[in-house]
Parts: sequence; structure tokens; C-alpha cells
Amino acid sequence: EYHEIALKRINQLDQEVKTKVYDELHNARGIDFIWENLDTQEREQRKFAIRTVLSTQYLRDYPESVLKSANTLWLIRYKPEDIPVLRDNFNVPEFMLKRFLKMPEGPAPDGSGVPVLGVFRVKSGTLARILKFTVGPLELWALNSSPKDSALRKTLTNKLGSVRARKILA
Repeated sequence: EYHEIALKRINQLDQEVKTKVYDELHNARGIDFIWENLDTQEREQRKFAIRTVLSTQYLRDYPESVLKSANTLWLIRYKPEDIPVLRDNFNVPEFMLKRFLKMPEGPAPDGSGVPVLGVFRVKSGTLARILKFTVGPLELWALNSSPKDSALRKTLTNKLGSVRARKILA
């Protein structure tokens, strides 16, 4: 009976998409074996329904090999010197790249969200769109990492608990 349950669970896991997230990846700059391993994983793990998410502040933190194999980019900001990489490697139209750089940084004053540039490699080519990332006030307070806001959230969380503190802050 145990083997039957275990095999059923293994089959279930084989059918699920798994996600591996590497955050603050700029800390691995200059450590070649990490990037070589990530490059190999990125090429091979798709067969096993494993999706890899790499996160860092600057596009230049990624080696060229990783950028060439990337299927999706979510960019909140980039530098003007990143335009050639996005234009040449991802076929993002230059007018769109320049337009996005002129947009105000951070959340829109009307609360409608944060502008992001979504770049998606699909079978027929590249799809690039300027989108708005909308997050509700609870999520904003949960994810906010500014020192001042983090300190306030931590103080309230210690006194009231996490859920109640975020509800009050929202």
C-alpha cells in the first residue's frame, strides 16, 4: 500500500511545474562556477518542468549566456546603456525602450501600479509590452523593503501580529 501511494505522489510531482528562485543574484558576480551551473540548469531543467527565476537589480549582473537563454524578462528599471542588450538580444524596439525610460519611477500617484517592461520570447518571436504591475496595499506593505517602512512594519508586527499590522498599514 505504501509503494502505491508513493508512486502516485511521484507521478503527481512529475506533472507539476516546479519553480526555483534565486534572488539577489548580483552576489554571485565573478563566481564563474555558479553561473556555469545556472546556465546548465536553465538548458536542461525545462524537460523536467522546472522553471528557474533569477532576480537582481541590474541587467548587467547577468552573463551573456544566461541572457541568451532567458525566455521572460520583467524590468522595473534599466539603464540607458542596457538598451543595446535589450534591442539586440531580445528584439525590443528601441522606441519602446526609450519611452519606458522616460516614465516616472515607482508607483503611479493615482495608485494604479508600477510600470514594468515585460519581454516574452515566444515561438513566433519576441513580445514586449509596457504594463502596470498592480499590487494591493496589503502586499505592498508586506513586500516593502525601505528601511523606514520596514521598521514601522516590524514595530507594529511585534505589538499586534503580522496580519493585523499589515491591515492597519494598508
